[in-house]
Order: sequence, then C-alpha cells, then structure tokens
Amino acid sequence: MGYSAGVDGQPGGDTTFSAPDVTILFSAPGGQAGLAGTGVRLTSDLFSLSTVMLCNYVEISNSLGYVVGAGWQSVRVLNIGDMRTFPIFMIIEAGGVPAGEYTIHADAWSPLGSRVGRTSFPITIEKAGDLIRIPRCVNLNARVDATGLWDIAISSDLEELARIRVMVKRFGEDN
Repeated sequence: MGYSAGVDGQPGGDTTFSAPDVTILFSAPGGQAGLAGTGVRLTSDLFSLSTVMLCNYVEISNSLGYVVGAGWQSVRVLNIGDMRTFPIFMIIEAGGVPAGEYTIHADAWSPLGSRVGRTSFPITIEKAGDLIRIPRCVNLNARVDATGLWDIAISSDLEELARIRVMVKRFGEDN
C-alpha cells in the first residue's frame, strides 16, 4: 500500500543588496526547500518505473490513471528564455520497498547539458508488499535555454529510474 501526494518546495534564492555601481554590499543565502509530507525521507534502491510519458491531461482515481494526449514527441516555445511546463505521468513500482517516505525527482536537461528544471515529490509506502504500483502526475517547469533534444529524467535519491526525450522547437521553425 502506498501513495504520493504533494510537491516539495523550491529553495529560496539569495538576497543581495548592492550599491549603484553593482558592488555587492551584503548577501544572505536563501533557505532550503520545504518538504511535503512528514519531511523524514528514507532511501531505497528497489524503486523502478513501468511508465513515463508526457501528456496533456491525467486523472487519477481509485489508483488508476486516465491519460489524454500522451506520447509527446515535441513541444514549441516562442522565445529562448521562456518557461515551459512538461506534464509528466509515471507509474512508480515500489514492490519490496520498506514502509516510509521517499523522494522522487523529475529533472529537465537541455541539449547544452544543463539541468534547467527540477521538481521533487514524496512517495509514501504505508505497508511493504510484493507489488505496489503508484500512479503519479507532476508538472516539471523549465527555462528553455536551447532548442533541440531535451531529456526528462526521473530518479530517486540513489539512482536514475528512467529517461525520455522530447524535441523542443521554436514556433515557426521546422527543425
């Protein structure tokens, strides 16, 4: 038995005060991101994914995912620097994972090799079992720094679980 609810917060940015000539007078580091759920996270190498896809819409009801407009090959943006949301549907396999709360990450990697977006969320295993299947959808926001083939990677705190590709194009360009 298990479920996934909530999304972890994002870390706070640094606060910087500077003089008109851009000399930094004072800088304070931003705070750490808040964690959804209990915030007490364990690790396990027993997680896997049986499904990962980009899609238009998912409804999760009674532990089943109803998917519309799945299997994206490409997305378009107006300008480099724009934010883009990648809606991800995944089925997390957690058979044998001990009871507790765990973290799963979704990352967007641009063709330039930089991670340009990350969202993290908890997976809660209430009772360990041989077969635990948890459907989850999450929005991954990323700043587009280049067009081309992007990677969407799903990982636990210990290892990468899956990676899919999507072509990011500009409107009006055929590439």
